[in-house]
Amino acid sequence: MNPTASVYLFVLDQVDPDSLAPFLTVWRERYRTLFTSAMQSASDWWIQRKLIGWALLDMALQQETGILLTDCRIELLEHGKPVITNYPDVHFNLSHSKRYFLVGLSPEPIGVDIETERKITPNLAEKVFTEREQKSLPSIEDPTYTQAFLHIWTKKESYTKALGIGYQGLWNRIETADLIDSFIWKTFSQENFVFSVCYHSPQILVLHPLMKWQELADFYQGKV
Repeated sequence: MNPTASVYLFVLDQVDPDSLAPFLTVWRERYRTLFTSAMQSASDWWIQRKLIGWALLDMALQQETGILLTDCRIELLEHGKPVITNYPDVHFNLSHSKRYFLVGLSPEPIGVDIETERKITPNLAEKVFTEREQKSLPSIEDPTYTQAFLHIWTKKESYTKALGIGYQGLWNRIETADLIDSFIWKTFSQENFVFSVCYHSPQILVLHPLMKWQELADFYQGKV
């Protein structure tokens, strides 16, 4: 049986700040070793996003592998990709955009990227897309342009995150219409967001149903 790559999608729906606060307090202490020096001066909003992402990752790890995030030794590669060094067969990747969070888990390198709908800067495609990709896009005035743009953008982002190579000016040389180095892309879209997963063939991709706050809170209930 082929191994699986698992993806968890979470939306922070309407949550009472007083209900959220105790979880954030506990998570901040629980995941304190994950804070980088740059995060020490980050805004409360950014830290909140990081804590929720780590909590989602922790839940996914426990459900998929039985491993606690706090038992993982995490180091950053040259271009900033976090890896688990004491469980080399467990690979993960995180992404968030506004209220949406995405976690990918796999026995091999994996990359995920989620982007919410936004205004696309004119000529951005010329800077980061190949000529073939640019030609595949509708006119920028077309109402489908943003979704089409984000389909390509998230594929490129997830691929570079899977490799851990960062941007490095490579995007306009990565052709998303082709398979690269046995990687597979899967892209999903809803009315207000698009996300892509880049993982190794011949793994089977398991996409878990969209989670909301109450489900995450229920998982940690009694642990806070």
